[in-house]
Amino acid sequence: MRPPATLLRRVCALPFQYVSVSFPEPAYMPCSACGASVARVEDGVHECEHERWLSYQVFQLGEEILRFDAQLAAYFDSLGGRFDVWYAERERNRPA
Repeated sequence: MRPPATLLRRVCALPFQYVSVSFPEPAYMPCSACGASVARVEDGVHECEHERWLSYQVFQLGEEILRFDAQLAAYFDSLGGRFDVWYAERERNRPA
């Protein structure tokens, strides 16, 4: 439902004022390498824990990992993939 034209004219006739809104800077920011919450004052001092860094990297690559899994499954379903699986089994079970 549209408002009456007179109301629109009155609203449009009001003076437009720019309002400056400033947001406070957060005390903590995420580390770009590991995602840990780091105090701004400790930004240069932070060292990433290896396990956290690795977990964050896997999280960042989640979609790519899912695509790889789908592509690998599709390859194993193909004729060449089935042959490679058979051949690997054969070589693995072969006496040394």
